[in-house]
Amino acid sequence: MKKNKDGFKFGLAAAFMVVTITLTVLVMINYNAVHDFLSSIFYIPSSEKVEDLEKELDLTYNGQLVFRASRPVVDDSQNFNSSCGTTDLSAPVLGCYENSTIHIYNIEEPALTGIMESTAAHELAHAIWARMSDGEKKALEPVLEEVYNKNSDSLAVLSEYTKEARTDELFARAATEIKNVPSELEKIYAGYFADRNKIVSFFDNYYSVFKDLNDKLKSLLSEIESLQKTIETESEDYTTRSNSLKVAIEEFNNCAETQDCYDYATFATRRTELTNEQEALKTLYGKIKSEIARYYERIDEYNKNVFKTIYYEGKINSNL
Repeated sequence: MKKNKDGFKFGLAAAFMVVTITLTVLVMINYNAVHDFLSSIFYIPSSEKVEDLEKELDLTYNGQLVFRASRPVVDDSQNFNSSCGTTDLSAPVLGCYENSTIHIYNIEEPALTGIMESTAAHELAHAIWARMSDGEKKALEPVLEEVYNKNSDSLAVLSEYTKEARTDELFARAATEIKNVPSELEKIYAGYFADRNKIVSFFDNYYSVFKDLNDKLKSLLSEIESLQKTIETESEDYTTRSNSLKVAIEEFNNCAETQDCYDYATFATRRTELTNEQEALKTLYGKIKSEIARYYERIDEYNKNVFKTIYYEGKINSNL
């Protein structure tokens, strides 16, 4: 009877060991999934803003797990700069994924609707990338290069990145900024974002503010330069013609006082020519005056848009 009990205890211990080993192996294989699950159980949003951001992102179950496991924080400038190590005044940083934590700069500007949501989604994509295996990342490299080649203008800044940083950043930007991406990427993103079109719209909404301002500045500058050239050319023409007219009028008047200098027909014709030139110059003067007024109006409008751009850039730059 004792042997049976000992055998039962040994079998139970062996079974327990098998279960323990199996669970250990499963945890090792799915470490990120287990870690994210356990982290999310005890997750409490750091602020209402973070809670609102998660709702706006419309994440899938897996997306929520990664987002919550990344302990997202909305920081004001001092804490944000300290956490993200931002020091460059000329290159504003909106968020970062540092030490497995998502940091989002607190931007309160109604005109830049969607900027914090877009940043949160972007940093979440970095967190997703960090959880991928080397093999998974390697397999996506050519797919991400395809995205880069098709969107090289909007992604031109990535040419300055190292290869490793570039693929990571490409993955995040493709998720949040590019509407049409290869199916391999779309399938991955769909596992975390319930509606990626909504995510891209967040980026489009705030980016369009800066793009529209930039386009407006370019258009105004082009018009200002064109007006300046026109005014200079027409002013030179006006001065030259005015001087010539002055000489011609003096000659006409001197000749008119001399007997038999003009016959009646020639006198009348010449007088009409001079009168027409006077009217033409008067019209040209009015045109130049109107163009000068428009020139200064455009300069004023240009300056207002410059100040508006500076204002918005200041709003998103944690170092200012």
